[in-house]
Amino acid sequence: LDLNHRPALGTLEKLYEIVEPHLKDCEVVILSVVQVAGLIHLLGLAKDAPVPHTPDRPQDLDDSDEAPWIACLAALARWWQGPLVACCFKTRTPAGEQRRWSVAVSREG
Repeated sequence: LDLNHRPALGTLEKLYEIVEPHLKDCEVVILSVVQVAGLIHLLGLAKDAPVPHTPDRPQDLDDSDEAPWIACLAALARWWQGPLVACCFKTRTPAGEQRRWSVAVSREG
């Protein structure tokens, strides 16, 4: 399931309300950095996995920033007790080239 939240179509809370009953049937849930932060707060998991500062432009993250996000993914995976939880990261080099990578975490970490 690629959650792919679009604020113009409704809140993350409403989207989560719709998809949550189906998460047990998913093998992988794919999220953006912004969705990870939103879900951590929505589900009250911030005490276990504090959300790092999210830049105004999440694509400005670099790979040195990913460790705290992995902790957030692991908290979501434990909460859902089933699917792998993946996040897509994007950065730009000083030359303007885009770099992308993804991380997937199971409930075992």
